[in-house]
Amino acid sequence: MKLKDRVAIVTGGGKGIGEEICLGLAKEGAKIVIAEIDIANSENAKKKILDAGSEAIIVKTDVSKKDSINEMVDKAIQTFGKIDILINNAGIRHVKKLLDHTKQDWDDMISVNLTAPFLASQAVIPHMIKNGKGKNYKLWFYS
Repeated sequence: MKLKDRVAIVTGGGKGIGEEICLGLAKEGAKIVIAEIDIANSENAKKKILDAGSEAIIVKTDVSKKDSINEMVDKAIQTFGKIDILINNAGIRHVKKLLDHTKQDWDDMISVNLTAPFLASQAVIPHMIKNGKGKNYKLWFYS
């Protein structure tokens, strides 16, 4: 178990690729913080993590909001005492023709896909420095 007793935050960890990342980390021994806006889907992911023999919490997180990210980090520290891994997986994409996109569509995508990893990294890295190590990832998937 390469990640025994490590603590990993996975944004967008309640479904899809994020859920699979959570499960993979859990199978390697990591304790998981599922940072997700969709709590209903997260419950299923949490059950799978617990069934795999690991620990998990769900933190309702809107990664487009700095206060929500700070609450995510605080809850992770309160529950597990540290953060070793941050996976910036959350992302959105509005599928429309360019001329059909609104400014709000653009702002939403920039906020979740670019600003959120920046804010989450800023919030988590001080804890990693305190621990003397850590890993921070942004995943880019396009279909």
